[in-house]
Amino acid sequence: MNSPFLAWYLWLRQDDIKGKKVLELGSGTALPGLLCAKFGAEKVFLSDDAWQEDTLKNIREAVKINNFSDSEKVSVEGLTWGDYTEELFDIGSSELDFIIGSDLFFDPEVFEPLLITISYLLEQKPDTEVLIAVQERSSDWSIEELLIKWRLKCCYIYPRDFLRETGIEEGDLTGKHSIFLLKIFPSNHHGNI
Repeated sequence: MNSPFLAWYLWLRQDDIKGKKVLELGSGTALPGLLCAKFGAEKVFLSDDAWQEDTLKNIREAVKINNFSDSEKVSVEGLTWGDYTEELFDIGSSELDFIIGSDLFFDPEVFEPLLITISYLLEQKPDTEVLIAVQERSSDWSIEELLIKWRLKCCYIYPRDFLRETGIEEGDLTGKHSIFLLKIFPSNHHGNI
């Protein structure tokens, strides 16, 4: 449900993505990232946990099916959140314009490693736009203290705000789930929507 939700948001902003560099974290099916490549992004990095070789294989197959396997435009990277690896440094040095992801806050144990990775990437280029589709799973889960620890802030983008005048009903994208976009930015930077 989150991946199509993020894909719709990106569809409505496709002109902003043309010619840009995009990293999709936790790509899974890679729907949003591949959509960015089809919009004309200059470079798209599709990533998932370096230890999940089957998932990375599936992403490579999705790249092939979408005719990007012979292209320099799309690359598949093993990227384990919270680990400072050569892959992270290489991606960080590429001057990302967007970092996107769907349903990344699925387990409190991954919250800090994910925010460590996002924090590092934002240190490299603070005006990178970070957009994560989030499905609220528990009202007890919070990232507030971790955001402060890693010098980050966030704001929310709700479907009712970006679906206005599109003819798309909020429930068509979210079903009966509470889904929204989390925009993350450095605490010393303003997160304009």
